[in-house]
Amino acid sequence: MRMAFTLDGSISLEDIAALLAFALAFWGAWRAITDVSRQLRDVTYAELDRLYFDLQRAALDYPAASIPPPLEGKDKRSTKIRRRYEIYAGMVWNLVETVDDRCDQDANLKRTWFPVLEVEKRRHEAWIRKPQNAALFKEDFRRKHCI
Repeated sequence: MRMAFTLDGSISLEDIAALLAFALAFWGAWRAITDVSRQLRDVTYAELDRLYFDLQRAALDYPAASIPPPLEGKDKRSTKIRRRYEIYAGMVWNLVETVDDRCDQDANLKRTWFPVLEVEKRRHEAWIRKPQNAALFKEDFRRKHCI
């Protein structure tokens, strides 16, 4: 785009049209970026909702398997229920890690999900503190949540 100014400072109609076209193109690009960002955020919300729904469904299907073992004393539940709890707690902590990863850049997502995560983290804290379980997660996540 070549703009030609005359000595008297006037701008031609072609120059005005070119500036207007540039401004519209810039606005359109900005709008497309914000729309894509909004769509990605909506997809993230939907995905996290689905993951948590699946966890809650598992807890409804096998309520005893979603309850942590006692902190003291022997776990008197069957081997099958204890194994189901191990799997369930792993799913919970996988969700915590997923949300933690996704919330780094999104304050609204943090505001929505961190209260839920705090409840789940407290409930299944003993599970993640076992070295063999903590080893399943990234180093920075372990430092943040396992100590």
